[in-house]
Amino acid sequence: MDERDTKLYPAWRQAESDLLAQGVTFGSIITTEWLDEAFGIRQAKTIAEHEKNELVFLRQMTALRESLLESRKMMLVSEPGVGYRVALPEEQTKLSMHVRTREIKSAMGKLLREVSNVAQDKLSDDQRKENSDAMAKLGSLRVMLRKQLKKD
Repeated sequence: MDERDTKLYPAWRQAESDLLAQGVTFGSIITTEWLDEAFGIRQAKTIAEHEKNELVFLRQMTALRESLLESRKMMLVSEPGVGYRVALPEEQTKLSMHVRTREIKSAMGKLLREVSNVAQDKLSDDQRKENSDAMAKLGSLRVMLRKQLKKD
């Protein structure tokens, strides 16, 4: 797709329109090459161009994924080495729970490391109390989260 052929802006809107016109449905594969072309991404010749392409792709892909999910109830899942696949409705809940639970656990681990590795000797009494309270809240949150996730 040439930039002159783009009727909708930004490019992800045109890509969504084209996918729907082509009959994208649950189980469909959307290749990375197709997406690059739809987003107007050209072959990079320099590292700077490659980095710019990655940012453009990420921004466009994020918007496309969100729009398809919210407007068509179609969740795109990564298919390494190929592109993306529209998840089947019967697998969407399980996939979402798996991926987002992993993200939550990762974020909780980062939060714990950041809050527990504070130079306590550089803090005032109020700041140490704030840190201690945050650690207590984090502990409660982790227990609650663990219990909720084990219910599955």
